[in-house]
Amino acid sequence: MAFKTYEEARNFLFGFTNYERVVDFDYNASKLDLRRMRALLEFLGEPHLAMHAVHITGTKGKGSTALMIAEILRAAGVRTGAYMSPHLVRLEERICVNGEMIPEDELVRQVNLLLPHLEACARSGRRFATPTFFEIFTAIAWRYFKECGVEVAVVEVGLGGRLDSTNIIAPDVCIITNISLDHTRQLGGTPPRIAAEKAGIVKPGVPVLTAVTDDESLRVIADRCRGAGAPLYLLGRDILLEGDGEFSVGLGRRTVGGLSLKVPGRHQRWNAALAVAAAFVLSESFPAIGDGAIRAGLRRVELPGRIEVTQRKPTVIIDGAHNAASIECLLDSLHDDFACDSLRLVFAVVTGKDIAGMARRIAERARELKLESLTLTGTDSPRSCGRETLLPVFEQALGAAGVDVRVEWSDDVRHLYDCATKAPPGALTCFTGSMYLAGRVKEIVLSTMPGAET
Repeated sequence: MAFKTYEEARNFLFGFTNYERVVDFDYNASKLDLRRMRALLEFLGEPHLAMHAVHITGTKGKGSTALMIAEILRAAGVRTGAYMSPHLVRLEERICVNGEMIPEDELVRQVNLLLPHLEACARSGRRFATPTFFEIFTAIAWRYFKECGVEVAVVEVGLGGRLDSTNIIAPDVCIITNISLDHTRQLGGTPPRIAAEKAGIVKPGVPVLTAVTDDESLRVIADRCRGAGAPLYLLGRDILLEGDGEFSVGLGRRTVGGLSLKVPGRHQRWNAALAVAAAFVLSESFPAIGDGAIRAGLRRVELPGRIEVTQRKPTVIIDGAHNAASIECLLDSLHDDFACDSLRLVFAVVTGKDIAGMARRIAERARELKLESLTLTGTDSPRSCGRETLLPVFEQALGAAGVDVRVEWSDDVRHLYDCATKAPPGALTCFTGSMYLAGRVKEIVLSTMPGAET
């Protein structure tokens, strides 16, 4: 049975267990068995061993850091693959070579190549023998990268690190962006426990870069690095970031200045510092990664769904912040980078997130940010939180902060976006709380562009 169309192949993939869409699941080595991943890659001829790699985990900033590294590598003429998740609009966004998504017909071909192995797994009858959606897609990425002649793969962890499907590679450098509370049901309810899971990507002798600041989490990561003989470089201690508009990054004897980003948010400079430090490490194997390539790569970075401005006057922003720490970064950027007469937030979130923490941060800064209204909504994810969950949490947080903000519910995201685009010129509307909401709004934006299919 070979698939002929993209829709057939995509629907086949979506028929496998997809933990991104499961409301709750046990996080353990039997369900997330890396032997399945190794068997897949062995069937494909171990394509992951044919290239250099960067492995990135962390609670937030993984995707931004990955895109920055990929752009630096491309600017240096290094053929680059990027494997990231989740996608905003199209499944193929997850697998890119030199900034181009895997074509639909190529995805169909890759699925067909895996069919014999997947059918054998299904016939075996063994418990947990069949790969998950994420494992299959990860294997497809590696084979596609090899066939495209990728020299460096920039790989974002899906969940955690220790048991993640991507944790079978031999990277040149590992990055742990930061640690905060997210996926606590699976990874643990404290930053140190989450750090232990994410430090599971550390490999013997491979440099580790991190912007983690929490002392207990850092201790966990440092212990893991020490045990593996992996050098650890900390932002602020070893990786030096200086400057506000234009900035410089230094590590060891190398410093590059005159750096700039067109994406807003002071936190993006922290991500950029990690990306530049990773470029320094990779330059030992790829001397073309010079200062000019680093500057050029960072200048052209675009971050879909991350404080992405879709319209000005009135301003409309979509951002996938989905935990308390990333909401705080978003609010910082709205305050620092966007002047407005009034702020309107549209918020959706999935189960398992720190909803109370996000609501509290929004409420505490409501006056400062001129928050006029808060509209809660849902997404198409099975994990999406409903009205009965969200309304009481936000009403309580706003009441505790003593602010009078209109809170309402709407199921019609397209109508909410239309209203945002027709607001007074000085208004700012931000859609946030979930990558699923960011993706839905991005889909609406794309549908309104000239030449879009209706």
